[in-house]
Amino acid sequence: MNKIIHKDMSLTALLLQESSEPFVVVDVNTLHLLWYNHAFHDTLWTPDLEGKCLPLENMIKCNEKISSLFNLASTSPTLPGEIIHLSLDLGAWNGEVSAVAVKWGNDLGIALVFKGRVKTNAKIEAMEKQESLLKQHNQALVALNKHPAMVEGNLPEIAKAVARTTSRVLGSVRCGVWQLVGTELVNIAMYTHATDSLSVVEPFDVGIYPEYVQLLHTQRNIAIIDTENDHILPGMAASYSLGGIRSLLDCPIRVGSELYGCVCIEHAGLPRHWTFEEQLFGATAADFMALAVEAARRHESQRRMETLVANLPGMAFRCRNNAPDYTMEYVSIGIKEISGYDPDDLINNNRITFFDLVHPDDRKQLLDDNADTLQIGQPLEATYRWLHKDGTVRWVWERSRVVEVDPNNPNYSISEGFVTDITERRRLEAAEEANRTKGEFLANMSHEIRTPMNGVIGLSDLLSKTPLNSLQKQYVDTIKQSASSLITVINDILDFSKIEAGKMTLEQKPFSPRKVFEDVCESLAFMVYSKGIHFALIYADDIPETLIGDAGRLRQVVLNLASNAVKFTAEGEVINNVTREKSASGTCKICCKVTDTGIGIKKESFSVLFEPFNQVDGSSTRKFGGTGLGLSISKKLVEMMNGEIGLVSESGLGSTFEFTAVMECKDESRPQFIDLSLYSVLLFDVHPATRAALRAILSDTGIEIDESGTPQEMFDMIRQRYEAKRPYNMLLIDCEYPNFSPDEIAKRISREAACSGLKLIVLFSLGASIDPATITIPGKVGFLTKPIKQEAIYREVLSALGLKDEYLDECDVERSSVILKPKRILLVEDVKINILVATGMITAQGHTLDTAENGLLALEKLRENEYDLVLMDCQMPEMDGYQCSVAIRSGMSGVKNPNIPIVAMTAHAMSGDREKCLEAGMNDYISKPIDRTQLTEAIKHWG
Repeated sequence: MNKIIHKDMSLTALLLQESSEPFVVVDVNTLHLLWYNHAFHDTLWTPDLEGKCLPLENMIKCNEKISSLFNLASTSPTLPGEIIHLSLDLGAWNGEVSAVAVKWGNDLGIALVFKGRVKTNAKIEAMEKQESLLKQHNQALVALNKHPAMVEGNLPEIAKAVARTTSRVLGSVRCGVWQLVGTELVNIAMYTHATDSLSVVEPFDVGIYPEYVQLLHTQRNIAIIDTENDHILPGMAASYSLGGIRSLLDCPIRVGSELYGCVCIEHAGLPRHWTFEEQLFGATAADFMALAVEAARRHESQRRMETLVANLPGMAFRCRNNAPDYTMEYVSIGIKEISGYDPDDLINNNRITFFDLVHPDDRKQLLDDNADTLQIGQPLEATYRWLHKDGTVRWVWERSRVVEVDPNNPNYSISEGFVTDITERRRLEAAEEANRTKGEFLANMSHEIRTPMNGVIGLSDLLSKTPLNSLQKQYVDTIKQSASSLITVINDILDFSKIEAGKMTLEQKPFSPRKVFEDVCESLAFMVYSKGIHFALIYADDIPETLIGDAGRLRQVVLNLASNAVKFTAEGEVINNVTREKSASGTCKICCKVTDTGIGIKKESFSVLFEPFNQVDGSSTRKFGGTGLGLSISKKLVEMMNGEIGLVSESGLGSTFEFTAVMECKDESRPQFIDLSLYSVLLFDVHPATRAALRAILSDTGIEIDESGTPQEMFDMIRQRYEAKRPYNMLLIDCEYPNFSPDEIAKRISREAACSGLKLIVLFSLGASIDPATITIPGKVGFLTKPIKQEAIYREVLSALGLKDEYLDECDVERSSVILKPKRILLVEDVKINILVATGMITAQGHTLDTAENGLLALEKLRENEYDLVLMDCQMPEMDGYQCSVAIRSGMSGVKNPNIPIVAMTAHAMSGDREKCLEAGMNDYISKPIDRTQLTEAIKHWG
């Protein structure tokens, strides 16, 4: 034992005299061994790991003299100093025992010296038995060490082997291998000796036995001799006793500093004193389990690494740099995908070398790069071509590094790295470069086309405002129409290029969806009237007043579908029906159906209709015009608005184009109207769709609505209501009914007593030859142009009934207060025709205009004068608009007002141009050709 203790003189003399004989010092109270020598261990009894020796305890308890000496020593404050000599026969040993009471450090003990001899036959028998036991233990441990599961890191199998071997060697009833997971011991394997069977039992919660867990952390073994009378873990041992287990030997499994679990050896029957050899074997079995855990973890780590390497997008390798061979020591399975060869083809240059894969034109450069890297010691990064087994050429990227160097051979080193196939990336880069080049070309062409088109459209617009005869006016209108068609083509091509480049984006701003649809109808009114067809917008009343999205792109889709419907409809009608469908909370899903009575489309043409540059047939392109991009662009825009677009059509029977768009909806509110439930109105129009549109608009007011489609039916309904003393308050009447002129309407109304006092609002088509002011129908109080807008009809109805809406009045006051006061504007532009157009548009509104031909001249003007607004061209000599805007905003240029509003006016209209203007410090962006209304709004907003 390694305990250092103090010895008194009598003990010292005894030990010196008897040092060659077995001796031991025993604690008088616990009978634990405080010290013993090798002669005692080798010839008498082997103490257990806790310092106990059962035969010695029995001898002390049974011998009266020694027992009395122990009792006296434990109770007397003064130790007796005399030595007691006894003659004993203890089975395998007989002879004398000398005993003396001693103080052993802070402990009280009895020193026992044994003088005698071991009986020869018993000693030999015991030694042979011990040797056999040790041999058995050794053989079992060697078998465990050679178990295949140990090599493979198969943790469940080695756990079974440890449980089976330990139970058999130690003759226990059961042996289990457990893993500590949180506060639970989870069973990995349980071997039952009686049935020679392996199983897995339920987990055991050791959280309620913290002392047990603490002992597992700190002790080599936990040996419990008797679970019925255990002082180490009384509660836990008692629970085992209930199951018939009398003795326990628990051996902790430690992996490094981690307590992984334990090997639990269970004994049934009489109490069992676990010998030193048995405890040593159990502890060694636990150590084997720890080694198995480490092996399993190594295997798992290696497996993961191999999986990771196998899943790398390319080939990992290890190479001996013994130029010129460069022998591959390791090649991952990724080589198969990028070259067509197996790893074995390259390892040790079995069939081909690494440089056989490199394109002949790239080998020298790669060898030179590799040689430089070996000398410099830096990572190698190289891009080169690779010859695939199938004959194709691939682009690859390599990154490698020297990881080992032979100090005795400067030409020998080891490199590790990986090679990745970048063929697709190179293709995408080439495509991106092509797109960039194409984008630059389109941007330049847009600028070159829009600049003269600005002059054509702008000057024709200014010219149309001057006195012209009918022929001149026709010429000017034709010029404007042709230029507008050309701009539409240009815009389609630019939009398509944005979509191809993936640069099409949508704004997210509040807007009125109703206004978008009403504006589209209004813009098509002249086209509709000139073709003699009917157009109606039926707009559902449950659509919120305000949505968040891109109003311009929504308008583009609606206009494309509606204008196509009008274009391909020679007679009949076009109906735009807008409804709301179910959608997620906080969103609004709009469904728009555009139905026409036009030429229709064959079903076999559906598949290509939404493809770019496609129309139903070549004759359509020649007859109706167009780029064939409109539907393709519309489809992409609808998808960007989280919607879908589709078609129902049949050749000769018209078409219905339908699309949905999902937009954010922060407010479900709709327009608030005065309650008109006490009033009634009769709608007279030959077209059911128009009546449906009017009903949809007026339904929110609560007014009582009736409809009539013929003059006779209209007058019959008026008379019936009059006779029933419930006359209509108002009549909305279409003045373009076939064979029923406004004069005829006036005569009939004059003759009908039932019509007296009836308020009339006259409806007519925008662009019609009829002048509403000349219509003199009795009771006429107003007129409206079709297609009807919600606010317009609401105002006319209120006016006819002599009512007022305070909200509308406030809006009117607000609008009237926004009067364009004369502004002093600086136009920065270098193209004379653009200066001419802008001057005409701006001065016509009463503003004062100065001009500068480039950014440098603009800075001079801004240093000398005060302006309200700068209209800035972007492409100019000397200093362009971007540079000039940056200089103005910097505060270093000396201009009077660095914060002056700047609005870009540019012929560039590609994706990103607006953002580029804003980044330079400009406030807004107007693309050329300049639209008079858009320019007016910009001046109103920023001036």
